[in-house]
Amino acid sequence: MINFYFPRWFFPNNLGDSIVSTFIPKLLNFHFKEDIEVVTHGEDMVEVFKNVPGVVNVRQPYANEIKSIPDWIHFKPDSTNFSVYPEWHPNTWKMWGENFDKLYKHPTANLITLSYLLQLGLESYINTDYDLSPCVIPSKKKPILSDKINIAIVPADKLSGRATPHPGCDGNGYRLNGPRGLKDWRAIVQYLKSNIDCTIYEFSPKFLSIGDKHIPHIKSYVDLATFCRGFDFAVLSDGGMHHIFNSQDVPVYLLGAQKINKPYFFKLKNGIYNESLFNKCMCSKKQNLIGIKGWTDLDSLCNLTCEKVNPIDIAHNITEIIHETRSI
Repeated sequence: MINFYFPRWFFPNNLGDSIVSTFIPKLLNFHFKEDIEVVTHGEDMVEVFKNVPGVVNVRQPYANEIKSIPDWIHFKPDSTNFSVYPEWHPNTWKMWGENFDKLYKHPTANLITLSYLLQLGLESYINTDYDLSPCVIPSKKKPILSDKINIAIVPADKLSGRATPHPGCDGNGYRLNGPRGLKDWRAIVQYLKSNIDCTIYEFSPKFLSIGDKHIPHIKSYVDLATFCRGFDFAVLSDGGMHHIFNSQDVPVYLLGAQKINKPYFFKLKNGIYNESLFNKCMCSKKQNLIGIKGWTDLDSLCNLTCEKVNPIDIAHNITEIIHETRSI
């Protein structure tokens, strides 16, 4: 029996890193040919992990297993106990930089995946064809939404429920174009609805009146992934919802109009990123990202030109992609 610890009691609201971790029990089962017991916290993640192949049990931690955060960050794997923590492994940025083009184009792994593999001591899998995608098993068949093209949008702000912004982020406005993000999201949706027979679903805590339909918080991650499976297309920046759509292989148009969370580091095979629209700022140019050691390295490069992307250019590009893919 292999024990996999995912200490989510330290970060109960972290959706993105949690969803990415779901490939791990499946990989441990494949690598060691052993059943997997998962130790984690929260009904939402317990429900997800119970359905991952190779998992025979999911439980809450015992009192003596709840260690301090530094203990978890430095918890080394042994023959039966493995854990990961959503902090960058010391070799993450170095390894990514040394293999930038290969990893940027990796079909099922991103920067978070690489950090987890390094923490597990299983980084060799980055050089195989093993599927490292998030593993969230839907609860039922693909849902039927409207009879139009169903497009999800996630107009997330930079805080996205956090008390403080990510390191290197100013926390002002939206992940798309900062302070003018809400206005630009409206322009994108208006253009899409004028050029595509579509229904726009707005995923947001509070309805911003951008989409045709509002999708507020869905507590169950399995239910959320099942619902998202029904979409034809999603438009969003990297974040928790991005990884939910990744888990269901829904085509996503990734926005790079912010200093952090560049799509170079987080795009999977289902992701679409038009580099030409988002590389006008020095912090968005691939050649400047190859050697960085963290998001704060972008401070000397970024003058927030990356937050002045023309929303009509984005909407026009999305329209072209949808028309092309629907006509095939």
